[in-house]
Amino acid sequence: MMTVYFDKPQLVDLLRRTKREQNISGKSQSQVMACVLDCNDGIATTTSLVRDGKTSISQFRCPAENNEEHQLINVPDIDTLLGILSFHSQNVRIGTSSSTLSISSGKKRTTIKTSGSAMAFPHSTETIDAWNLKSADLASKFSFDDGGEFLGYLMANGTLRTPILNWAVDAIDLFEALRSDNINGQRFNRYHVDFDMAGSTNDEPELVIAVGDALKGLTTYRFEDTFTFPHGDQSFDWTFNGGLENVLKGLGGKAVVSFLDFRQEKQGIRIVINLGNGGWVYQAGVLG
Repeated sequence: MMTVYFDKPQLVDLLRRTKREQNISGKSQSQVMACVLDCNDGIATTTSLVRDGKTSISQFRCPAENNEEHQLINVPDIDTLLGILSFHSQNVRIGTSSSTLSISSGKKRTTIKTSGSAMAFPHSTETIDAWNLKSADLASKFSFDDGGEFLGYLMANGTLRTPILNWAVDAIDLFEALRSDNINGQRFNRYHVDFDMAGSTNDEPELVIAVGDALKGLTTYRFEDTFTFPHGDQSFDWTFNGGLENVLKGLGGKAVVSFLDFRQEKQGIRIVINLGNGGWVYQAGVLG
């Protein structure tokens, strides 16, 4: 049996971000149900498309020590594994065979059935293996340099669509702006971004995030951070969703939000949030 060693809090954090919880009609729902832990060179990585297969993909990482050069761990249900981990101690060992996942810590061992042939989502026709390959294929279109800086999206014609705006922002500030969507239990799961080259007060670029509704609390958060313009210097506004506050929860340091303009393809504006630790999230904007 192949075995991978984890620090439990780091693995739990990875799994919680991977499942991408969002609110739909006021109810919390995971956008990713199953995943694959790709363990290689001391790092475990998840790369996951959300259930609609197109509007968002994310990649997250945590340390992992494995006894083989490259190991894949099929997680048939993220919530089930999180439930098991809650009863285990700090240092966790996960062993895999063709049909069994073994979670151990100290003298305790818990097993569950697993298979890459299991469905990636309930009532789905896609297996975990197929969904992982589909996710990896899309992720390969997002280009990063050796230092982890996002460069752009590789188009079907071979050109690189570079961002119209890169925004370096404190991850805690961004989380605070997004989570205000929950004021008075609104949970619209919608964030309106308004970028103004001239700003409202001092003729400097300014970005405002607005969440919520005036009936229960419309909240705006105003940013005058570091903006760079790899391709363009225009004002714009667009709306996004996708449970993004749950991606940022508990993170510190700088995040870089890159805005990609697909309006000429009638696909709106899209974002890539680079978390600075090898993790990133792509989210399509709301159309219509």
